[in-house]
Amino acid sequence: MRNPIFRAVATFVLTLGFVSSLPASAQIRTAPATPQARSADWPQIGFDAGHSGYNPYETILSPSTVGGLHVRWITSGDVAFPVVAKGLLYAADEAGEHLLAFDPRSGALRWQGDSTYYSPGPPAYDAGRVYTTTYGPTLYAFDAHTGTLLWSSSDCCYGFGAPTIMRGSVYVNDQSGYTFAFDEIHGRELWSVYTAQFTGGLPAAASGLVFVGPPITALNAATGKIVWTSSINSSALSAAGGVLYTTGSDGSVLALDAADGMLLWSTAIGGYGGPSPAVANGVVYAGNSLGTVTALEAATGHILWTAKVGTYPIGGPPAVANGVVYAGSDDHQLVAIDAGSGAVLWSKKLPTGVLSTIVVNGMLYATADANQSGYYSVYAFGL
Repeated sequence: MRNPIFRAVATFVLTLGFVSSLPASAQIRTAPATPQARSADWPQIGFDAGHSGYNPYETILSPSTVGGLHVRWITSGDVAFPVVAKGLLYAADEAGEHLLAFDPRSGALRWQGDSTYYSPGPPAYDAGRVYTTTYGPTLYAFDAHTGTLLWSSSDCCYGFGAPTIMRGSVYVNDQSGYTFAFDEIHGRELWSVYTAQFTGGLPAAASGLVFVGPPITALNAATGKIVWTSSINSSALSAAGGVLYTTGSDGSVLALDAADGMLLWSTAIGGYGGPSPAVANGVVYAGNSLGTVTALEAATGHILWTAKVGTYPIGGPPAVANGVVYAGSDDHQLVAIDAGSGAVLWSKKLPTGVLSTIVVNGMLYATADANQSGYYSVYAFGL
C-alpha cells in the first residue's frame, strides 16, 4: 500500500542476470563501474542528525572535477531517497512496499527487505541496522547486511515521518502532533510528547536536544521534556555549531540559539519558504521558491552570493561537499555550484523535478519526481 505521507516527507537497482525476475520498480540502466572512491557514509537525510547537509569526507568530487559528472545508472519504477553506508546504498521502494539495498557504484540490487504493509519512507542507517517508517505508523529496523527484519514498533496515532538517529535513539514525528523516541537496538519506546506539530516532518537533533516544528520546539533528547518553544512556524530545520537554522514562509533565513531559542538573525532571500538549509564551514546555503540558492555568513546572516538553479522552487535541501554545493529544482534542473563564489560549475536537465541530493564517495545521487506524479527515480552520477 502506498504511503500517503511519502511525498510530504520529501517536500522535504540487481545484478543484470536477475533483472527480469525482480519488480519493475527495481530495474535499472547501468554504466561500467569507475575506480572505487574513498569509503565514506551519508547515513541519513541531511548527512547527520542535525541535517547540516555537509559531507566533510568527500575527496573525489571538487570544483575542478565536478564538470566531468555523467549518469552512471538510473532506477525505474518508484525508488527514492537514498542513503549510503558501509558500502551499500539504501532506498525506499514506494510501489513494492520494500526497503532495497544496492551497490552504490553499479546500481546492482544486493537485497530486498522483508515486506512492510505500507510503503516505506526515507531510510536511515546506524550501527549495522537500517531504519524506515510507514504510515501505519510503524518504525522498522532491518539488518543492514541482509534486509532481515529485526523489529518493528508501532503507536496509537498515524503518519510517522522519516527517522532521525542520534546516540542510540531514533526520533520520529507523526501527523497528530507527537514526537517519539525509540531505543534503536530493541525498538522500545523511550518517550513520546505532544508538541502540537502536525506535519509528520523530520526532527533535527544535536547537543542533547531534538528540534521539531511548527512551531519550532526544542526537546530534551533523553526525556522528551520541552526545553523551549519559539513563535516561529517552520519545520525546515538544520542544527550545527550550537545554532538552529531554518527558512521562513516569508522568504527569510533565520538563525536561533539552539540552547534557548533566541533569534540571532533573520535575512530575507526572496520568494517564500524553502527546504532545510545546509551549513558548512561557517556558511549557510538556503534554497527558496524562486529557484535560487543563497549563501549567507552563518555568524551574521550577511549574504555572500546567490546562484540561479531553475525558475521553479528548490526541491530539497542543498548538499555540500569538498567546496561544491549541489541543488535541484522542481523544473528539472540539477546543478553543482562553487561554494566560495556561487559560480555554476555543472548542470544537468533531468526529465523530472529534483527532490533530494546527496554526495558521497565521488558519486552524486538525486531523487526526482516523475512530473510531480508521486513516482520517483534515483539518478546516480559519477566521473
